[in-house]
Amino acid sequence: MGVTVKLQGLRELEAALGEFKTVTARSIALRAAKKTLQPMAEEAQAGVPDDPATPQKIEIAVVELTSMSQGSVVAAGFGPTRDSFPEAGVQEHGAPPHTIHPVKASATGLLGFEVGGHVITPKAVQHPGSPPRAYMRRAWEHGAEALLPRLRDLLRSEIDKAAKRAAARALKKTG
Repeated sequence: MGVTVKLQGLRELEAALGEFKTVTARSIALRAAKKTLQPMAEEAQAGVPDDPATPQKIEIAVVELTSMSQGSVVAAGFGPTRDSFPEAGVQEHGAPPHTIHPVKASATGLLGFEVGGHVITPKAVQHPGSPPRAYMRRAWEHGAEALLPRLRDLLRSEIDKAAKRAAARALKKTG
């Protein structure tokens, strides 16, 4: 699904960020990025398949990346935590039918299932596969169009708040 967004005002925001100390500008960008992704992360969390065996928590990760060519760049994303990642991919994209082979599951190296009070130990089991349950994709598709305008508005708001705090500090120092 392609999304085309025309966004104005980012050059002015970049110039405004340049007026702050580097650490302050970075904090502003990190806060705005995290707040921007929050609605999409909440929608993804609401869509996580209800599976007590593999509970998943959707988290927002916002980091600062440094490169020689671009300098400092803030990157943000959201998704399942590392602990739930293997199951998350299968839940999001589904799994084709496949054969499950034991990996030293028991002393005999066989899979064991209890059926009707008897333990059955086949050498392999044919899994029927599972359909995709695209909760991450759905959250992205619902929020992608509003993402950049929301980021612009949140950056503007965070810059205004930081400017007011800086002005209050300057006034306190002089008076």
